[in-house]
Amino acid sequence: MALSIFEDKAAKPLQDDWVDVLGDKSTLWSEIKRYVSSTTGLVAEEWKHYGKASGWTLLLKQKKSTILYMFPQGGYFIVQIVLGEKAVERALESPLTGEILMLIKDAKPYVEGRSIRIEVTSDAYLIDIKTLIDIKLGS
Repeated sequence: MALSIFEDKAAKPLQDDWVDVLGDKSTLWSEIKRYVSSTTGLVAEEWKHYGKASGWTLLLKQKKSTILYMFPQGGYFIVQIVLGEKAVERALESPLTGEILMLIKDAKPYVEGRSIRIEVTSDAYLIDIKTLIDIKLGS
């Protein structure tokens, strides 16, 4: 199964599609998008299909830099954020929850940074996600 519920490359998701799929979690999806926009100013939203393993992914970008990736699922979604090593250091010193800190510590370091994925099934991780966005953006 792909990371996104939208696997068909020929069918780019529309707003009605992801709102229907996410159900009541669509408000959390919108809140994260709104937060990124209010924090960074102008944000570009770009749907990309990377292949069968990921399906359609929403990228939130500032200029050419991707801030985060969002993968819609049935009734929830996944947020993926890549942190460079300086951001990882700040994150490990921040008030993130233990579970998120473990995700960061356990993430394999790559040249582009450490990639972590958070399943957003409730608003429990919303503060952590906003904190990670702030850390990534250097706020």
